[in-house]
This record gives sequence, structure tokens and C-alpha cells, in this order.
Amino acid sequence: MGLEKHFRHRAIALLLFGAAAPAAAQTGIGVKVGSLGIGPEFTKSLKRDVNLRLGANFFNHGYAGTEDDVEYDFKLKLKSATGLIDLHPGGGSFRVSGGLVVNDNALDAVGVPTGTYRIGNTTYTGAQVGTLTGRVDFRRTSPYGGIGFGNMAKGSGPGFFLDLGVVFQGSPRVTLTASGPAAGAPQFQEDLRREETNLRNDLKVFKYYPVVALGVVVKF
Repeated sequence: MGLEKHFRHRAIALLLFGAAAPAAAQTGIGVKVGSLGIGPEFTKSLKRDVNLRLGANFFNHGYAGTEDDVEYDFKLKLKSATGLIDLHPGGGSFRVSGGLVVNDNALDAVGVPTGTYRIGNTTYTGAQVGTLTGRVDFRRTSPYGGIGFGNMAKGSGPGFFLDLGVVFQGSPRVTLTASGPAAGAPQFQEDLRREETNLRNDLKVFKYYPVVALGVVVKF
């Protein structure tokens, strides 16, 4: 009877403790804003110090600028999705993150005529070139690495998180086309390819795209 009583008391104590202790959060849903854009974030705890994090990012912005002596109207289109694993050493707020980015980020450009275009090593009139359009994009799938603060699947209620990282998206891909009568000429095509190379060199800094993001999350 003494042994039976002992186990009964232990069972009652465990039940009472389980009822009184708050359940550990397993999920977090948030929203963030940063250099990849604005979008939602979903986090699921896989084990004590490891979380799976899925997100999406969107943002459009138009602006004017000059590249290699040609004036352009640019439209930046940020569109990406992320799948990351967050490791929290010791179960704390600090984390190391790694994963993949599905990268649909792009920069569209339309040349603004200023009487003449300097393309490659040759000067062309606006009538010869017609409409000069361009597109800059990157490889579709890119690795991501970074650090951050905030465990989005631990605790309960609202919280904040910070991401600092890099998308290794590779060298930019640049494509230029023209609609004017000179477009089919071999010399013009040679100059256009040279212009693409110049633009690619000007934009190669984006081979490593910096990520800074701040967000809010609700954990439950």
C-alpha cells in the first residue's frame, strides 16, 4: 500500500504541475520590413533550439538614374520567398540562420532619350535606337546566411525580431534591347553587348545582397 500511495502522490503532483505550467510556444506568425521588402513570416519549432522559418517579401519602387552615361527610368521589383533554419545556441534569443531564397528580384529600365545615346563606344540618335529597355535579374535560387535576435517560437504573446544576413545571389544578369532601325545592325549589337558588360560591372556589388530586417511576431 505504501508503494501504491507513493506513485499516486507522484501522479497527482505531475498532473498539477502540468496544469499550472504554461505550454511552450510552438508557432510564431509575424510581419517584417527590410532590404528584401515587406512581408509575412511563419515560424515553427522543430526541437528545443531549432526552428523552421518561412517568409515572403514584396516591394516595388520607381526612380530615375544614370548608368554608363545613359539616363534610365528604373523600376525595382522585389519579390522573394525564404526557407530558413534558425539555430538558437543555448535556447536564447541569439540565432544563426541559414537556408535558401527563391529570388524573383529584378530591376527593369527604360532609356530616356536626351537627343543621343552613348552605347558602347558609339553615339546613336534617339531615332536610330528607338526605345531602349533593359532588365537586371539574378539566379532563381540563392543561399542565405546570417544572424539575428529573437526566438519566434518561444514564450508567448507579442515580440520583436531582427535579421542581419547576406543573400549570395551571384553576378547580375543584364539584358538590353532596342526597337529602332539600328537594332539589327551588327555594330549596334556589338555596342549593346558592351553596354551590358559595363552595366554588369557597375552592378556587381549586388552579387552579395545585404539583408537587414526588423519585425514583430505573435507567439502561441
